[in-house]
Amino acid sequence: MKQEQRADKFALKTIENVPKFSVGGELIYNFHVATENGWYNKSSTHPDNASRFDEAYNYIVNSSKERVVFDNDTRATNELLVANKNKTAYYTVYPQEQVLNGQTVASAIDRAYYVAGQVAWAIKNNCWDSKHITFEDAHKYFNDLPADVKATAIIARKGNQYKIIDWYLNDKAETTEKQYLDNLKASYQN
Repeated sequence: MKQEQRADKFALKTIENVPKFSVGGELIYNFHVATENGWYNKSSTHPDNASRFDEAYNYIVNSSKERVVFDNDTRATNELLVANKNKTAYYTVYPQEQVLNGQTVASAIDRAYYVAGQVAWAIKNNCWDSKHITFEDAHKYFNDLPADVKATAIIARKGNQYKIIDWYLNDKAETTEKQYLDNLKASYQN
């Protein structure tokens, strides 16, 4: 059991340092496995899904200095709260379901988990601010994105390291995702 727990912690540290991958991916994985198989198991050699989910969530909360949390620490929600630098205000960001060419790319909950991990990395690395966040053509980062799709990637950059915080379709920036994008920006601008 202890070896598996150490492996899980090492995996979180490894994932954290890859631009396109997020510690939130561990939340996504454990949420889906738990939805299918249950949160608790009786294995004496492997942590249950609840423990693994909570370990990843606590890693995000601690990495972000408690600036990234889910409302009421709820497991199945896209109600992500991101605080400003001084933690004087928490902004509720609701990542929406991502749909590309009529197909769901990410559910709202999965997207919230992913963004939580990426923002936590940016906070931990002191680059969740206006100096370090850029909005760039998503094609630069996603080779499989169709050329006719206009999309923007939100990038946190620290020296030669960067994280893809999220991406959005440009035609959605002023519609369904406006509150999400506005509150996400407010969390690093204030």
